[in-house]
Order: sequence, then C-alpha cells, then structure tokens
Amino acid sequence: MMKRIHKVLSKLMPLLHSSLILLPLGCSLFIGDEKLSPMNKGLIFITVGIIALVTYLVSDKNISMEREQNKLSVNILKGERDLARYRRDMIFKVFEGVLERNETSQELNYDPYKSLATILKSISSCFEAFLRLRPKYISVAIFYHFDYQDKKEWNRFDKNYYKAFRSNEQVIFEEDSFGRYVMDGTEGFYLINDKNRDGAKQGYYKLNKKDRETKKKFHKYGSIIGTKIVVKIDNKEYVEALLTISVYGRKIDTFPFGIFREKLECKIEDDILPAFKSNIESELMQIYLKEKK
Repeated sequence: MMKRIHKVLSKLMPLLHSSLILLPLGCSLFIGDEKLSPMNKGLIFITVGIIALVTYLVSDKNISMEREQNKLSVNILKGERDLARYRRDMIFKVFEGVLERNETSQELNYDPYKSLATILKSISSCFEAFLRLRPKYISVAIFYHFDYQDKKEWNRFDKNYYKAFRSNEQVIFEEDSFGRYVMDGTEGFYLINDKNRDGAKQGYYKLNKKDRETKKKFHKYGSIIGTKIVVKIDNKEYVEALLTISVYGRKIDTFPFGIFREKLECKIEDDILPAFKSNIESELMQIYLKEKK
C-alpha cells in the first residue's frame, strides 16, 4: 500500500511543483495586471508552466543520476575494500607463519616503499577532488614502529608532509601532539575539523608554520584526520602505525554547526579509508619481514 502511494506521489510531483509556481503567477496575471490581454496572459501562463515542468524534470533527472553515481561509487569502494582486505589477509598468513612458525617468505618482486608512495598519493587525490584543493594544501603521512625497534624509534613515510615537531617520536609522544591523542585514544578514527578551535585550544593538536600561513591566506584553519593501525598476532603487537591526513586552509566539514558531521565521519571511516588502511597494513608487514632479516 505504501509503495503504491509513493508511486502515485512520485508521478504527481512534477505537477505539484509546477502548481506552486503557477498559482502565484496566475493570481498576479489575472487579478492584478490589467495591461495585458487575456490571450497574452494565457500565453505567459502556459509558457511559464512548461518551463517550470521541464526545469523540474531535468533537475529531478540530475538528482537521480547523482544518486545512482553515488551508489556506484560506494559499491566500487566496497569492492576495492574487499580486494584489499583479501590481499591483507593473505599477507598476514605469511607474516604469522614467519614469526610464529619460522617459515620462510618469498622474496618480493616489487618495492613496498613505492607501493606506499602510491597509496599516499591516492589518498591525497581523493581529498583534493572532494575539497577542490591543490595538492600542496593536503599532506598525508604514515608514522610506524616495529616491535624489534627501540620503543622511542618511529619512522615516517609521507607525501607533502609539513613537520610540527623536530622528530617523528615527538609526533607520538609529545603531550599536545595529535599523534598521541589518536594513539592513546579508545577510537580508531579521529577528525578534528578546526585545527585551532577543536585541536590546539583543547590540547589535541600543535599548530605549525604552514597552518598559520594558510590561515592568513584563506582566513580559516584546516582540518586533520588521524587513524590508528595495528598488526598483531593474538595479543602481541608487531606493527603500530598512525595515518594522518592534514588539510590546510579549508575545513573538511564545511556545513555550519556540524549538522552533518557524524554522517561525513562515517563516510570517510567506513567507505573511503578501509581499502587504503588494508593496503598500508599489507605493505608495512612486507617491510617488517624485509628489514628484520
């Protein structure tokens, strides 16, 4: 019954939309305007009605196409996520076999560092397109640590990264660092939409020179995303990593009052990042095995 009502209403919507435009016009033409002849009034009324109807149909078609494109994009992302997850699981089996059962792993026929560079470039491209920003205003970085390294030793792999701290270790251990905020947090994903108001003033982020320069240029501070990556067998952690996506001079959520913030965060966390994170895990495990030998 509800489907039938929805179908009928969908058919009537173009007429209802046109009526909302034509009723005020009709009142104005046939009641208030005495200069035009009845024929001219009728022609204007019909012409505006046709334009209103065509405009609505074109607009509705564009909206429908946009919805279908969004659905297609989500399904493509899910497919990429599943493929990336499958590859990650296969590499994890090798990783587990080497560390737990002293099995041997095959020599890689590619460079995992170049693969990481491609992943970071792809992440940056996504946000460049979404925010309509030039590449130099988006930086992506991976900070990682292997269990066989000193506890204070952290490595960095980045694209267009601008340092706020003197060393990689400070990103993770400094009291007011975003890295510490993410790595010590109970959630796996964090979005600070305003680096100054939501980050620096709360003690979760340290502003750097590029933040201040782009604030002067664009009149607003940017946003930063952080997500935690851990590879472990049972309860033992072998790889710890932090992925950061920093945007300069523009906020990721541009709507006022954060009314769509949760929806946007879910979109980024659940649809956009999973495939990238799985691929990052895969390459970090490959680097771990390669460098531990």
